Amino acid sequence: MDEVCDIVPSNKGNNKINVRGYLMVKERNREAIFYWCCAKRKSEGCKGRAVTTLCNNLHYLRSCTDHNHAPQASDAGVAKLTAQIKRQASETRDKPAKIIQDNIISIPEEIHPYIPSPNALRRTISRVRKSEMPPQPQNITEINIPESLCHTLHGNIFLVKDYMVGQERILLFTTRENIQHLANALFWIMDGTFKTVPTIFHQMYTIHAPVGAEDNSRILPLVYALMTRKSE
Repeated sequence: MDEVCDIVPSNKGNNKINVRGYLMVKERNREAIFYWCCAKRKSEGCKGRAVTTLCNNLHYLRSCTDHNHAPQASDAGVAKLTAQIKRQASETRDKPAKIIQDNIISIPEEIHPYIPSPNALRRTISRVRKSEMPPQPQNITEINIPESLCHTLHGNIFLVKDYMVGQERILLFTTRENIQHLANALFWIMDGTFKTVPTIFHQMYTIHAPVGAEDNSRILPLVYALMTRKSE
């Protein structure tokens, strides 16, 4: 019993294993003994089975039966790639292009023709992140900003004020660096938008200012205020 089966992790906890090129899904286990069936059991009626023993987080193959189709290493490779991309999407705020590139670069050449398109992988990343977003609050008392959204990617404070004015609420987002840019700017540009805010807020008010040397400056948004009503 020395043949180890690679684990193909899943964000939902339904891990699969690669048994000699076949993807297998768990049927049941009795303590350290795990029973697996072919991942194509429903789609192709495959009756392939495998039994493994879990020891030190490794699955050692005890026995396996034949499948009614040829093994496809690409299936396991693509499943493992997708699982890695989902994990990185969940654990980091990296851009989708970086996540995809980080994981594809180590994939064997023979797997490349079977990799989903970049658009499909981006949709996968979007679904993972959307599923982890907190539900939309129904009123201002339910608003609870996650800690990860209170700071920038560099760890600096971003949610600087949380005001309650009577029955109204204002969330103010900016950084010390942005305030310094405002202090040094010759002019500000201020405006509100009503189309890109959560439903219980009325508008997002932004303050823009030029950033950089005068001959090479850019107008950038530096302060964001989410407001539950239109205010002067």
